[in-house]
Amino acid sequence: MNGRELLIDITTDEVSTELLKDVDDAKLLMLEIVRKLNLNVVKFVYHQFKNDKGENYGATGLLLLSESHLTIHTYIDSRMASINIYSCNPKTPLYNSIDVIQNFYGKETKINFKEISR
Repeated sequence: MNGRELLIDITTDEVSTELLKDVDDAKLLMLEIVRKLNLNVVKFVYHQFKNDKGENYGATGLLLLSESHLTIHTYIDSRMASINIYSCNPKTPLYNSIDVIQNFYGKETKINFKEISR
């Protein structure tokens, strides 16, 4: 085994959906996951999506890590986000990210995840 990947899909309640709209919220979540998992950021790229009115309407983020990568993409209309964490270090405590996500979006947030060994 060369690493592990955690695929995470979340569905928020109506209140927490506001946290899906802004790229700054995506950045905060991703950096908190990195801190909790003790990962090392090499480079980051974020994009803020806008609706027809010019309002924030979703975000995509990629953190290139020395261990591999962390990504997020939010979907406002379906009140969900997809998060992917991949680490070449099989000892990285990937599941610690679940608590970070739950705390960030709130206890009503539904979280589904799947681990893949690489």
